[in-house]
Amino acid sequence: MQTVKVLCARCHVPLEGPAEPNPEDRMSCPRCGEGDRCEAVIGEVNEYIQVMASQKIAKMFNQPSALADGRTWRFIAHVEL
Repeated sequence: MQTVKVLCARCHVPLEGPAEPNPEDRMSCPRCGEGDRCEAVIGEVNEYIQVMASQKIAKMFNQPSALADGRTWRFIAHVEL
C-alpha cells in the first residue's frame, strides 16, 4: 500500500491534522482553511484517485472517461498511476 500526502486542491499544500487521526478529527489547509472530518477527506481523496486512474486507463485506449466530468475537488493526492 502506498502512502500519499493529502493536499488542498486549491493551494496544493499538505493538509494539517493529528498524526494518527480518528474519523471525526479535523484536517485542514493551513493556507486557506478548507477542511473537513478526516473520514470525509479520505473518502474524497479515494474518489479522486479512482477518477484519475479511470481517466488514465481510458486515455491509454483512446476512450473518453465520463467519471467526474466537471467535478470540483477540495482535496487531492499526487500518486504514481
